[in-house]
Amino acid sequence: MKLKKSLCIGLLFFICYIYLSAITRIVDIDGTGQYTSIQTAINACVAGDTVLVYPGRYLENIIIQTNNISLISLEYSTNNPAYIDSTIIDGHAANPCLRIYPNALNINVRGISITNGFSRGAGAGVSIFNNTLSSIINCKIFNNVSGDGAGIAISECTALLSGLEIFDNKCYGMGGGVYIYGYSVIFDPINRCSIYNNTAGSGQDIYAQSLSSDLIVYLNTFSVSNPTSYYAGKRTSLNVDFQLIFDIQNANHQEINNDLYVSIEGDDDNDGLSPNNALKTIHTAIYRIAADSLNQKTVHIQPGTYSRSTNQQVFPIAMKSWVKLVGNGIASTILITEHNPLFPNQSDIVFNINSENDFLIQGLSITANNSTNSSAISGQNAKNVQMSNIYIYGLTPSDISIIRCNFFGNCLWDKIVIETVITSRFGLIEGGFQGIIRNCTFRNATSTFVSDEVWAYPLIWMGINKELTFENCIFDNLIMYDDDSQTVSISGVEDQTQPNRINLIDCQFTDITCPSDIIVIASTNNPIVNVTNCTFAGNSGNSSMFYINGIANITNSIFYNDTLAEIRLYNQTGEQNNLTVDYSCLRRGQSGISGNGGIINYSTTNISNNPLFLGEEETEPYKYYLAADSPCINAGTPDTTGLFLPQFDLLGNARIYNDRIDMGAYEWNGTANQDNSVPVVYSTTLSIYPNPFKNNTTISYTLEKAANVYLEIYNTKGQKIKTLVNARKAKGEQVMLWDGSDEQGRSCKSGIYIIKFVNNHSKTIIRKVTIIK
Repeated sequence: MKLKKSLCIGLLFFICYIYLSAITRIVDIDGTGQYTSIQTAINACVAGDTVLVYPGRYLENIIIQTNNISLISLEYSTNNPAYIDSTIIDGHAANPCLRIYPNALNINVRGISITNGFSRGAGAGVSIFNNTLSSIINCKIFNNVSGDGAGIAISECTALLSGLEIFDNKCYGMGGGVYIYGYSVIFDPINRCSIYNNTAGSGQDIYAQSLSSDLIVYLNTFSVSNPTSYYAGKRTSLNVDFQLIFDIQNANHQEINNDLYVSIEGDDDNDGLSPNNALKTIHTAIYRIAADSLNQKTVHIQPGTYSRSTNQQVFPIAMKSWVKLVGNGIASTILITEHNPLFPNQSDIVFNINSENDFLIQGLSITANNSTNSSAISGQNAKNVQMSNIYIYGLTPSDISIIRCNFFGNCLWDKIVIETVITSRFGLIEGGFQGIIRNCTFRNATSTFVSDEVWAYPLIWMGINKELTFENCIFDNLIMYDDDSQTVSISGVEDQTQPNRINLIDCQFTDITCPSDIIVIASTNNPIVNVTNCTFAGNSGNSSMFYINGIANITNSIFYNDTLAEIRLYNQTGEQNNLTVDYSCLRRGQSGISGNGGIINYSTTNISNNPLFLGEEETEPYKYYLAADSPCINAGTPDTTGLFLPQFDLLGNARIYNDRIDMGAYEWNGTANQDNSVPVVYSTTLSIYPNPFKNNTTISYTLEKAANVYLEIYNTKGQKIKTLVNARKAKGEQVMLWDGSDEQGRSCKSGIYIIKFVNNHSKTIIRKVTIIK
């Protein structure tokens, strides 16, 4: 603390010395000074010079790369703050307003307004990189837009921030007001800064990364008096867990400890306290609502389509701890991730999560609409998170990573559906995770990526820290093109104190096409892999269904695939594989296991018979339900103690029937569901005939219960062509004719189209239909 104060005093003394000895170059936009351009004056400077800027709006993008330069307004000599407002560097949305280049030492900027800067990288207002002993004093920095650090970005240098007002800046990534990376920043404890009302994907006002020690932030005004990671984000290195320590005198706004409402017909000038007085943007609602750990509040998103282009939504939406974000249902509350032309190299993200606790996202759908390099959800270090009843899809070939995560903090994903995605590079899930993924569906996704390299992005690519559990999840109809690709790849973050643990419980992996190994679990430090009551069937590839290392226990599971091997052992250097297979069905028996470098314990309780699935393709999700004469019925272990099985199987049936568990992800009990206490999963059949068709085709579907039905036609670019049904329909068979026309009655061209069927009782159904002219 004493060292920082001494450094602060030293900086001010040095600046005063420069003022006394410098040559002053006067800039006046009306032509009465030596220069009319700030940059021209700076280019003429030598070390020690001062550029004095008279009032005016200077449409410039300033670069300083000479040592010992001072850039000041008349505020310095008069102490009149009015000169700050009247002396303006306007970046005219072309480039950053002010850049202090690497290795330019002892730069001082004082008494200037800095606005309207733009940067696809970091620092739209002011950027300071790789230099020391710079200072920004008594400036206003506002309405700048960048990738990171829209107001100020400071990287790998020491800087003094004194008397600044940083507000209304917007960045796509980290630190709307101030972004700090490494080294040291000094916030003046006497002439304090104010930082408020900035917008960012992470850390609305401040984001600090990889600091070597704690940072004390002295402020006059901040957005709130007790900052959470929503306002002040940080990311530590592996070696140093620094803290941001705030000393704040005033808060700019009071959070609202009440539920708030958002509507496409709302207005951000409303109070948001009722549906009739709703806000317009989801970001504003999250910003205003209180983070109350004892009484969680909810942001209610009314029906409608929310996007950047149609109703000026602000993406990414940073989530806030202890806040619930609840839509009106996946068919009626739709968020669209679109390509942002301002940031062509940035992922277009809907939700961004940074070190938040106990929040919920529920009851909405997210679609990647003609977007490239997009993500629905991105974040890190979330804790006790629940994301439920979310439907995510993208109907366009693009670089999509639907969920990019680094969630190392006991997270829960529940009832997430990701389907109908065509990606040309990235996958559905990418990043690190710790916690449970439960009741989720990953279906109808294709990676068209092809490369000459020996590796391609998996559709699901996850690193784990300590433990990862997939429970009651479906992985279905996933297709990989590249001959070196893997569909699901799970690796571990090495922990010398304990092995990583990967659990697959009651999961279905079906109809996956992958030229190489389909599922790979390759973690160091002898991971423990538990596979219980899973079904791996109908998959095809030129290597193995399941490629694993470590201590693996497979129980009550079915492996019946068109692959060279059902299970293949990965010989990790310095580690010993130990595979145990009990009460399971493996095609070809023990000969279906390949690889060396380990011990294989193959029990006599296993079988190799055909499991005899129901196999009716159009009765999804019953296709891999056990038929009445299946040898897998009542063939599981008599003692399920310690298996940590869920209460119900994938169809909602009791997990154990007739006092004995079956093999696989489904428990046969004679019908789809006999237990009336269990919520019924209603099935819907959907057929299209003829297909392909020339003039018209008949689309028929059967409802087991009256439901709200949405039937829509999309092209392969993800553009909606026509809504065929948007109404409540009675129980029973419904038949309609599609003549191949769009919403305007024009005939569609020859090609493939996608029919999307949604109702509020059964899962979404996607079918392809082809028009031939």
